[in-house]
Amino acid sequence: MLSENMYCIQYANSHSRVETGDWLCVIMYRFKFISFLFFIIAVLSIANASSELLDNELSIDDDDDVKKNNDDKVIDGFDEDDDDDEQGAIATPAVWKKSTDENYDDPISDFESLNLDDAYEHAVQSYLDDNFDDCIDGFNNIIKRYKKYRNAVINCRTKCRKDLLNFTPILMSDIEDLHFYEKKIRETLCLLECNQDYRDVAGSQALRRLQRETEQKLMDLKHYEYLHICYYQRSRFQDAANAIFTYLTRHPKSEMSIKNLRYYLSLPEVKDSDIINLESAPFVNYYINGVKAYEDEFYDDAVEQFETSLREYMKAEDECRIYCEGSFDQGWLLEFTSSVANHFAYCLKCKRSCSQFLNNLNGDYQHDLLASHYNYLQFAYYKLGDIKRTCQAVESYLLFFPADETMLNNKDYYSNLPKVKANYFTPREEAVFYVKRQEYELRILKFISEDFSAIDARLDAMKKKLIQQDINNNEEDDNLGKADARIHLRRGYRY
Repeated sequence: MLSENMYCIQYANSHSRVETGDWLCVIMYRFKFISFLFFIIAVLSIANASSELLDNELSIDDDDDVKKNNDDKVIDGFDEDDDDDEQGAIATPAVWKKSTDENYDDPISDFESLNLDDAYEHAVQSYLDDNFDDCIDGFNNIIKRYKKYRNAVINCRTKCRKDLLNFTPILMSDIEDLHFYEKKIRETLCLLECNQDYRDVAGSQALRRLQRETEQKLMDLKHYEYLHICYYQRSRFQDAANAIFTYLTRHPKSEMSIKNLRYYLSLPEVKDSDIINLESAPFVNYYINGVKAYEDEFYDDAVEQFETSLREYMKAEDECRIYCEGSFDQGWLLEFTSSVANHFAYCLKCKRSCSQFLNNLNGDYQHDLLASHYNYLQFAYYKLGDIKRTCQAVESYLLFFPADETMLNNKDYYSNLPKVKANYFTPREEAVFYVKRQEYELRILKFISEDFSAIDARLDAMKKKLIQQDINNNEEDDNLGKADARIHLRRGYRY
């Protein structure tokens, strides 16, 4: 078994032609028709954003491209949907290799001089060239810089949002929702100033936006697939184990990675108690420590750990949500209202996925992770004699699961205790806000999905009709061409 730092991961069970004049009206008609279709597609993209919400589970590499070596060696392989350069990395012999490339005299400074997109490609190439030291330096440099980049974006957006909570509008009368737009204009100015202040310190390219493909790889922790192999080739087995375990927390069904972790655990240089998730959110350790203290009946410590974990969880989700408010390439020009609505739906879909990431507890997905804080707290506070906080925790939990029989029974029990007042059962403020926001957002996405589906059906019917018309017109063109050829052939024969 692994230690508590590897909490809840289960690695043991698992990778002819016609005249031009005849067609002029047809072409003009189609042009107008197609223009109308583009507008409809723009609207429907909002519906697509919400209908895919349920597909936002964390990616799992079930179909890993695996090439196996011996059972007692590390397996090197990547997912089938990776780039070609990654596919070429499969099946590196699991033996120690010395870096011989002379083009990497100063790897740290080389990576620092590159933007993150180029640095990622450079680190991958280092791996392909068997420059394992540069591979390690490169990916660790990328990890550090990406976290710094992400934190800078979050901090600026958070600061500007807070600075404008109680802004004074130019005119107190809110005519045609102008207060909302004025606030966004002021927030934009704040972001420009904040970002420039950061660039003045960190360099002009510090906040250059990442390519979507590169950032998705970083979010999926793909770099740890490279890192564990590079660590292994340098006999840094504990670091290799940490890297592959970190990858497994995002891809818990990767059989290849599970096998590699088992191999590392068999090495005397690797201590299972020292294996950690290198990308663990701050709240995770507090939560795990709280569970341990609770089970050991150290309720004072349990309360402290769970309260801290709760605050850190809320903070992590707020940061994730505000990071979702980035750019969005809509692919075509939309009118103002459609553009705003489309971007909003895109960001909302992203925000709704934040809890899915956070509820991944070192590879074990727990849909009730946030609510479970209140479950632990209600009993811990009860054991400490703090009945009022006990009742608040009970009512907070019931906001998430109002039909939970066990908690309802607990509520009945606490209600019958001496000196317990009905107003004690008041849910905590942060729980009320969280549940109300969640309910509103889910209802918006449901509205988009259901009410735009009729337009989607109409668009599909129009598209099929247009395609069929094109097929029929092409058949008519072919028939006219054949008839025209026969006429010319017969005329030629007469002469």
